[in-house]
Amino acid sequence: MPKPKVIIASVLKPVTDARLFEKLALSLAQTNKYRINIIGFVAKKNAEAAPKPPSTHQDHPQITQTALFGQHRTHWKRWFTPLTFGLKLLKAKPELVIATSPEILAVSCAYKILFGKKVVYDVRENYFLNITYAHHYPTWLKKPLAHAVRAYERLLQPVIDHFLLAEYAYAKEMCFPEGKYSFLPNKMVLPTGVTLANLPKASTYTGQSPLKLLYTGTIAKAYGIEEALLIANIISKQGIEVQLTVAGYCPDRHYWAQLRPKLLKMPFIRLIGGPEPVPHAQILALIPQHHAALMPYQVNPSLQNCIPSKLYEYMAHQLPVIISPNAVWEAAIMPPKAGFMLDFKAFSNEKGPLTPVNTLIAQLKQPFYTTGTPQDAIWQAEKHTLQQLVAQLIG
Repeated sequence: MPKPKVIIASVLKPVTDARLFEKLALSLAQTNKYRINIIGFVAKKNAEAAPKPPSTHQDHPQITQTALFGQHRTHWKRWFTPLTFGLKLLKAKPELVIATSPEILAVSCAYKILFGKKVVYDVRENYFLNITYAHHYPTWLKKPLAHAVRAYERLLQPVIDHFLLAEYAYAKEMCFPEGKYSFLPNKMVLPTGVTLANLPKASTYTGQSPLKLLYTGTIAKAYGIEEALLIANIISKQGIEVQLTVAGYCPDRHYWAQLRPKLLKMPFIRLIGGPEPVPHAQILALIPQHHAALMPYQVNPSLQNCIPSKLYEYMAHQLPVIISPNAVWEAAIMPPKAGFMLDFKAFSNEKGPLTPVNTLIAQLKQPFYTTGTPQDAIWQAEKHTLQQLVAQLIG
């Protein structure tokens, strides 16, 4: 008897995205009960890596990867992704669709109604808040678009079988039907054959040169890239040898054109990525090579109640984090002594009250993770929750 098909789909997230592949797809593949197809973003220049027809993953033959979209987020072809996705559904005939983008949610629900299949909505973001406070759209468009997306999601709620929430806060912010949602926060998936005990750990900073700082993930103003550069520059000016590794992807081409010359002028910057995404495995390998991670987020309503996935990754590797003041993040890092809060704006604003560099260095030399790696930084219970849910839905 053929195994049931499961499609995990996104428009802008790549087919190799950590949540799509490592968390959702691999968790289901480990049951050996399903055939899984990840349908998502493949950059045009990398389209050969995921051709149409789907390509089978070399290490996991039960997982295939298919390109859906490969252009910039504002490209006109994006308007046709629901139609393209619908045709792929008709061809694949999956028993379950896990949709992770709002724009393919309606066609997923239509497929369920027409063919009696199941639909799960993986809620990765509060799109209402993200559209309102991010800088992806013109100011005049933000409010009407945000309200339209919220109304659209609520309209489809009765058709959706279950919701996967990437953040605990979403249950209050977005009002889901009781009993129809599960929490699947973006915790770190241990690589195959690696246990928490033998996962490489970051080394303690004791004053050795250089001080190795790390910034990973999305390269954008909202995530504090400019504050990270300023703080490293201030430390360097104090005569302390410092190296700041910037490893990530900048989705805004115009901003990257402005930022790149600044990065190239700073001799202490080690740049990995920028205009193209960096493989997740490469980023994970960088973490234990550093003394501390910088998380200078600009706190706004779309970010303040969320736990960034990289925070779980840093804690799993016992890398101390220096993070912007926020009650939710403080509650996450204080119990395991995973780092400390820093007002990056005050520190990097030379006209304001500077936090002395020597105080920062002294803080970095204190003991961290004195009780070991926090167990709840690892994707384990979440894997079982997902496996049990899918078994209930399609067997």
